[in-house]
Amino acid sequence: MGKEKRYFTWTTEMDKVLGACLKEELNKGNRLDGKCAWKPTSWTAAMNTLLRQLNVRIEKKHLTSRLKTWHKHYEILHPLLVSCAFNSAIIWDHSNGRIKVNDENVWNEQLEANPKLAPYRKKIVIENWDDICILFSKAFVTGQCGNLTRETNKEKELGSSKEEESFGTNERTVEKDDLGSTPLDGQKRWLNASSSSGSQDSKRRLTTSQTMADVLGRMADSLNRFVMAKTKKATTQEVLRELQKVDLTRTQMLTVLDMMMHDQILFDTFVGLPSDLRQPWILMQLTK
Repeated sequence: MGKEKRYFTWTTEMDKVLGACLKEELNKGNRLDGKCAWKPTSWTAAMNTLLRQLNVRIEKKHLTSRLKTWHKHYEILHPLLVSCAFNSAIIWDHSNGRIKVNDENVWNEQLEANPKLAPYRKKIVIENWDDICILFSKAFVTGQCGNLTRETNKEKELGSSKEEESFGTNERTVEKDDLGSTPLDGQKRWLNASSSSGSQDSKRRLTTSQTMADVLGRMADSLNRFVMAKTKKATTQEVLRELQKVDLTRTQMLTVLDMMMHDQILFDTFVGLPSDLRQPWILMQLTK
């Protein structure tokens, strides 16, 4: 007889603890590019947290399996709730952990377009939907700023190296040309007379090379700081703090949060508006 396959059962409390732990890891920048990709320290933190708080021993394979399930929920439900965020034909019922249909016609249209939605109305219960929305928003792909910084520093190093090589080549060429143009019978006297000045010229050329490299280095550093400032994105907490000042439903808030985490310009525009214009502006964005 074959071995009976054993399933690992997740509880609501386990989902809550795992979601809270991964949100902390997300804020630390430990989310990687991929639907279930995290740094090794994040997996370890999740396993240790579940053991410490709930006395549940768990393996990485159990975590990845759970995250794949969450991602499946997100891919099916998120487009539906975004499309219905403005008219509230279909909303998320947080008290029951499932979708709530306010317009049967809209529901039938959506169901026909995506039959996978069917069990989410009465069968499947998701009590950590807010966490899922935050964890699987495509805005939280990290590493872009870090890669850009490394590329800029690499260009700076290559630029300095090429500049020094160029100066060194020119120095050797000048010395060879000068010697070649000197008459044979006066070569010894020229070498003795110019040894001191030649040494000083070499030092001046070396100083010039170092100065140029230093200038290029400072320019690269300035460019790097400028690029980092331009590519810096608002954190989830920063966006949420501003959105909580506006009268929005939870579904609308999560939808706009996802939009703003994708588009920094959208968030910058929002925070730059007077308080009385923020809600109308958000509702206008939701209808686009």
